[in-house]
Amino acid sequence: MSDWFILAGGALMAALVPDVAVGASIGSLFFMLVSQNQRGFRKLLLLIIGWFVGYFIAVPFSAGGWGGLIAVMGSAFAVVLMLQVFVDLEQGRKELPAPVHWIVDIISRLRGR
Repeated sequence: MSDWFILAGGALMAALVPDVAVGASIGSLFFMLVSQNQRGFRKLLLLIIGWFVGYFIAVPFSAGGWGGLIAVMGSAFAVVLMLQVFVDLEQGRKELPAPVHWIVDIISRLRGR
């Protein structure tokens, strides 16, 4: 995957909510720094999941001016979480990573279960 394709896609996505989309693009490009050994499909998956998580987490905060920062942090967190899932799958672990358990526990507590 060429870098120009990633940058052009990020620029096109900036038409949605500009500060949030740019923040999500920067956060999802975080995978380029941390995933040197990932290839092809996994890099594309990291880019897409990171962007969508960052964007949709940050949209509610865009009116207050915090959208870009929250999008960067949300995207980077999603990329790190997916990298951990990839490592666990490669090592044959049958349990979910600890951050996934933490997120599921928080969601179940918020839902009252």
